[in-house]
Amino acid sequence: MCGIGGFVGESFSKEELVTTLDDVCKKISHRGPDARGICVKPGVALASTRLAIRDPEKGKQPFEKGGMVLVFNGEIYNTAELRHQCTQALWKTASDTEVVLEVYRHFGENGFQKLSGMFSFAIWDEKKESLYLVRDNWGEKPLYYIETQEGIAFASEIGGLTPWKHVKWERDEQDLATFLKYSYIPSPYCGWKNIYKLKPGCYLRWQQGSQEVKRYHYPKIYPKPQNLPSFYWKHCEKQCVNALYQISPSEPF
Repeated sequence: MCGIGGFVGESFSKEELVTTLDDVCKKISHRGPDARGICVKPGVALASTRLAIRDPEKGKQPFEKGGMVLVFNGEIYNTAELRHQCTQALWKTASDTEVVLEVYRHFGENGFQKLSGMFSFAIWDEKKESLYLVRDNWGEKPLYYIETQEGIAFASEIGGLTPWKHVKWERDEQDLATFLKYSYIPSPYCGWKNIYKLKPGCYLRWQQGSQEVKRYHYPKIYPKPQNLPSFYWKHCEKQCVNALYQISPSEPF
């Protein structure tokens, strides 16, 4: 488990960004006790607290290569396959962090669907002046963000957004009602107004002051196997109904 955070926009000086990112790292330090890193460039600032697993020395973050910067939380399972597909890569590390960056460099936004694993990450593409926030297919790794007039701030946890002084904290009563009814708050909401959880299987692209959220992963639905006994399906149906009843006892199923 690692922690990531950052900001994209033009409203703060380099000194302000460095100071704030240092506070962000402190807020999420429990997610990555092994290393801490900050990268500030014109228009963007990225921070990472790392739990070092793969290539602890060379895989330090923020990871810079070829005019791009990456902060990454999680693990990629199909790194061997992806390394083979990235035919033009000159590998410098054995980390999956570099694999993510090379997949983006080779395939662009279409590369996100090639990643198999649990992850959330941010990529700054200096040439395009674009920031990408990406979350894994099923939302195993968290990623929160807020849009303001100053820009977009993001972090692995809501607490990682508290150092940004321009963020206004206001509880969302509708989200509270949703939590009391379902015992959780579905993405993209999180209980605070104007603060969002990036949806699973989606990415946010920020470019020159405008942003959009797009889906890159669509779950596959396979046809029902024909060789399983009928009692198996009746048992599955019963379990599903029980699960739905626990979520919303008042609804008929």
